[in-house]
Amino acid sequence: MHLKLSSYKIIMYIIALSLLMGSSCMWFLTLPFALIDGIYNIQYILLALFCVIGCFYHGKIRVNHKSLLILFFLVMYLLFYLLVTRSNPLSYLIKFVLIFVIFFSFCNTLIRNGKIREFAKVFVNVVSVVASISLFFWLFGSVLGLINGVSTPYIWGENYNTTVNYFWLYFENRIQAAELFGQPVIRNTGIYAEAPGFSGYLIMALAIAIPAEKEEISLKQKALLVVTMLTTLSTKGLIAVMILIALTYLFTHPAKSTSKLIQKIFFTVTIVIGASIGTSLLLEDKSTTMSYLIRMDDVRAAVNTWKNHVMFGAGYMETNEIIQNFSVYRPNNGLSMGLTLLLAQGGIYMILFYAAPFIVALPAARRINRKLFMRVLIFGVMIVFNLFISSFQYDVAMIFILACGYAFSCTYSKQKYLQLDRSE
Repeated sequence: MHLKLSSYKIIMYIIALSLLMGSSCMWFLTLPFALIDGIYNIQYILLALFCVIGCFYHGKIRVNHKSLLILFFLVMYLLFYLLVTRSNPLSYLIKFVLIFVIFFSFCNTLIRNGKIREFAKVFVNVVSVVASISLFFWLFGSVLGLINGVSTPYIWGENYNTTVNYFWLYFENRIQAAELFGQPVIRNTGIYAEAPGFSGYLIMALAIAIPAEKEEISLKQKALLVVTMLTTLSTKGLIAVMILIALTYLFTHPAKSTSKLIQKIFFTVTIVIGASIGTSLLLEDKSTTMSYLIRMDDVRAAVNTWKNHVMFGAGYMETNEIIQNFSVYRPNNGLSMGLTLLLAQGGIYMILFYAAPFIVALPAARRINRKLFMRVLIFGVMIVFNLFISSFQYDVAMIFILACGYAFSCTYSKQKYLQLDRSE
């Protein structure tokens, strides 16, 4: 991981770090910060400010007519949903209008200046730094006990808990402890309240890093991310790594001979069978746990809610009807399984909004070359996987991905791709 910092790259690093400050970030959940009304506005302000600076960095913003037309249509589409549902209008307008428009403009600027892949590498670098710091404190603090942290109260899931705070760089959350071979193990949760929250961002970074050439992202950096994922002991993380390796080998390594083709098929089938067996064993082991039962109940409750509001859902962030459909006791009313939750709250209307950028980005990438098409496809598959497992649908990082997908489809061109290659 080589850092050559220009002023524009510093802007990109600040934006990438701000994207990681999601709803489960411990910086916002620890006391007294958790008691400050509107604490998450810090993330929005940082992102809006530096994205706007990034847009004007190269001078006057130049947006083609196609981009403006698509952006206008998207804003009207989103406003129509709010007009119909009238649910939590202020939060919705901030995220799905203001922040989305700023993200779209920033991504449009990145693409027009041949910087989109550079920003992707910056994001991977930031996640790698967070991963390396968490790995260090997890090993020498949580596991070996050679470094001492400070006990700090925090609020998560409407409950008061206590974390061990290591210089605000890593948080040891003992309520997230798991059992491995009959022994209790502290999971690496990084700067997040739970391991699945940390693994969600690791999946995003790995979806960029694994298919990348070693000249872009080193094998050491990829290994760091994989090892960190393993220390989270997150089921979705372990499955995601296996899927990523299989997809990358299947799609990005062309078979140039019959023997290579047989080898490729054998490896892929082996990975699929291994992943299936591993998933089956994990699900069998977890099928009686409270976490598994709650997740399955979340899916059932969300689908039942959606059946009553097929087109537009129950409304943005509306949870009352979903909660009424619960059939399993849980200590709080937190919701998981983001895709079914999005279906329940946004209906088919918002599902289409989320699906469209992935669908339209693929032919845009295919017009460039096959390699880019495969990388976009792999990234899209992993984001959908992450969205299905985690309550990630309203995270600003997810909104950034949506905005980037839309901007990519109407701005990216072969000329920009060649310009990017010459600049690297």
